[in-house]
Parts: sequence; C-alpha cells; structure tokens
Amino acid sequence: HIHHVIGLSLDLFYAAKERNIPLVYTVHDFYCISPAYKLLDENDQYIAPDCDDMDRWKRALTKYAGYSETVNIIPKWRKEFLAALRNCDRIIIPHESGKDIFLNYYPELRNITKVINHGTDMDEHASKEVSIDDIRDCQEIEYAMDHMEYLGRACVGIQGWVLMKNVDNKSVKKYIASLDNEKWVLVELEQDNRPDIVNYFGSENYKCSGFHGFYPIQPGKTYQLIMEYENQYYTSKKLKLTFENQKTESNNKRNVAFLGGMVPEKGSKIAYDMITKGDKDKYEWYVFGAIGDQALHDLNQSNYHKSGVYSKNDLETMIQGCDIDIICILSVWPETFCYTLSESILCNTPVLVIDLGAQGARVSSNNYGFTVPYGADGHVVLQKLDDIFEDSEKYREIKKNATEYVEKSVVAMCSEYKVLYESILKTDILRMGKHDNKLLLSSLVLVSRDSLSKADQRQSISDYEQQLQVLNAELMG
Repeated sequence: HIHHVIGLSLDLFYAAKERNIPLVYTVHDFYCISPAYKLLDENDQYIAPDCDDMDRWKRALTKYAGYSETVNIIPKWRKEFLAALRNCDRIIIPHESGKDIFLNYYPELRNITKVINHGTDMDEHASKEVSIDDIRDCQEIEYAMDHMEYLGRACVGIQGWVLMKNVDNKSVKKYIASLDNEKWVLVELEQDNRPDIVNYFGSENYKCSGFHGFYPIQPGKTYQLIMEYENQYYTSKKLKLTFENQKTESNNKRNVAFLGGMVPEKGSKIAYDMITKGDKDKYEWYVFGAIGDQALHDLNQSNYHKSGVYSKNDLETMIQGCDIDIICILSVWPETFCYTLSESILCNTPVLVIDLGAQGARVSSNNYGFTVPYGADGHVVLQKLDDIFEDSEKYREIKKNATEYVEKSVVAMCSEYKVLYESILKTDILRMGKHDNKLLLSSLVLVSRDSLSKADQRQSISDYEQQLQVLNAELMG
C-alpha cells in the first residue's frame, strides 16, 4: 500500500507488479497531477481541471517546486504517473470531491478508483490519581520554565525542561498535577528532545528532558510538576507552578479560532485581514498551531492570541478553555479530506470553511458548519461571521449538529481496508491459479529442519498444507 511517492521513485509500482504483489495507492494530495500538488498558481489561485494554460502551470511549478519556467514537465509527469498507476489493483481517495478532480485528469483509471474516508480519533489526556503520601521529595532535580502562555479564561500552555540527575530521562515521565482532596490528579505532558540541555550538562541522559502541553486551570487550585521513574513518583518545591487568575470580563465577544499550520495556502492572508480589520469589541481571535506567514506571526493586537505548536490531544482543552464559538478553516486549495475539520467536529465545534474540495463538500452535506464562496476575502468572511452570530437560532442548530455528529473512527476505517485487502487477495488467488502447496510449505519447514526429525518435518508440511487449504477456502468462499 503506497501512500505517497514524494522523494521516492515510480519504480515502486513496477517492482510490485513484477513480483505479483497486490498494490494499492492512496491519493493524499494531488502530487500525481503536478509537483505543485495543491494545484495553486503563482498567485495562490486554484487551477481547475479545465485550465489548459500551460504557462500558468509552469509558473506554479516555479513557485512551489523550484522548476524553471522554461521547462514544461506537466505532460511527461502525467504520462509517467498514468503508466505507473495502471499497475494498481485499487486507487483510494478519501473523499468524492478529490475523486472527481483525480478522474478529470485520469479517466482511464475510473474502474479501479474507490473512496474510503479517513478515520479520526481524538485521544483525551488520560489522568490518574496519586496520594500525597506516594510522592517523594527529590533534591536531584533541575528545572526551568521557558514559556507560559495563557489562552482564554481557563487554559495555559507551558513549555520547558525538567530532569532527574544521573538517570536516563527517556525513562522519566513528566506530569502536570493539580491537588484535589489530598490527592494529586496527574496528566502526562508531551516529551521533547532538548539537545541544548545535553550540551549544557554534557550528558545524553538529559536529551528527553523537554516538555510541552496545554492544561485547563481553575482559580485557587495548587499545581505541581511531578516525575515518574521506575514506578515511583518524585517532585520538589521548585516544581510548584503558580498560575495567575485570568480576568473573566462580562462581554458579548465571540471567540474565533483558526486551526492548523497557517500559511497562505491555508488562508493566512484572509485571517490577517479579518484580525486587523474586524471589530475589536466584537471578536477575540485565536490561532492554534504553527504560523508560517510572517505578517500573521509578527502581528500583536490585544484581541489576538497565538498558541504555537500543539498536540492533537491538547485541542479539546484549548477549545474549551478559550470558549471557542467557531473554527475557521480557510484553505484556498481543494483538500482531499481535511483532518482539521474532523478534529473540530470531534471537539463539538462548528466550522466556517471556503466552499472548495473535501472541506466544502463535507460541511455542506453534513450541515455542521458554514461556507463562504471560493474567492472570498477577509471582508466577505467577516460579514459571514456577523451574519452567523446575528442568527442565533441557526447557530444553535448548527452547533447541535456539530455536537451530535459521529465522525468515522480509525477502527471503522481499518475495517473497510480489511475488506478491501481481502477482496484483492481473493482475486489474486483466482488469477494466479492453484499453487503447489507442498512445495511452498516445504520451504517453510527448512528454517527449522535442523531441530526436527524427518518424520516431524513431513508432519509439519502436512499440517501447514491443511491450514492453507482452510484459508484458501475462506478467501474463495
């Protein structure tokens, strides 16, 4: 099952075919159509399938893939991909919208192209309780908090390092804990590699000393960093955390978040216009994730908040802690699925998307969000937000849909792939005909023949052959 070939060779497809290996390929973006795989031109405008302006494609390749404008590789690129993809038993695309785009370029592959939607799970940070008496004081701990960022009224993001001396800290778990009725409630933090700490202390034992995470906070509670090593818990007075009580102003502001890595292809320019031109008395703006747009990254404004990089498991804490009313996913290219959309819905939050690709189609068909037309600028999206919140009854309806919608799980997706693989294997058995089972299974016994008598070897071959016959009957039945 090939998921991407960027940086690899199309020889993969031919190698599988030559060896009679069943082959599945998943279209995760449109790399098979162009090296500029988001199908945007030099002005970040979507290049639709009906565009025959090769100069526009060449300029896109220059911007996004580093090709010279004097070279037109697109016809050759698609010819080679078509030949390679003909070797596939199935081509999988995670949404019908992407399938439509793909088949506009490769109609010859319609009969082997199938849609299987991605599955998505949101794992909450598991907590556990530990008695105060089970926590040992440890003096051999070094610690520093590099960054602390308050988000909204009840969420804090922290980043820093903490280590236990003279042990390999790869085996040390780090928790942020709150005190509740003489027990510490522990939530594990994400672990980071810190080569700077290795250099400072001169030991590789401290490479995994970094941590980061987002955590819900409550006024008046006591918080502490706690470490676990070899099933024992340790802390120190220096690991006590003090969080300021955040002001909870009584206002009618709406909290709007932008989700995912913010670059122009993901709508960063639209977001910048909305934040800088929107009514400061009406909206609080949040960007959850990395920012690859310099203007948006450098922007400082009293009603604009940046989380930095987060883990998927932190998202629900961040959304709830900031009282997010709606999430804007403003990709200007037709995504083939859009995981951030699934994550938003798993967090029971309505979305606002550009009506393009899988993101637009999914919102329109499932009615758990709102759309704006492709080409909408910041002014148009701002006006849409105003309209959404003015119609409170409609907003509550969409919010209810987002809360009740059941996203497809990873387990459900795997079940579909299991059926697919079995159907391909069944077809492959029929195509290849009857094997000489005894010859095949004799080779399996050769691995352990030195420890088996000849009689045992013959019995093993007979046992394996019976098992294979049962398997063949199941696959072909």
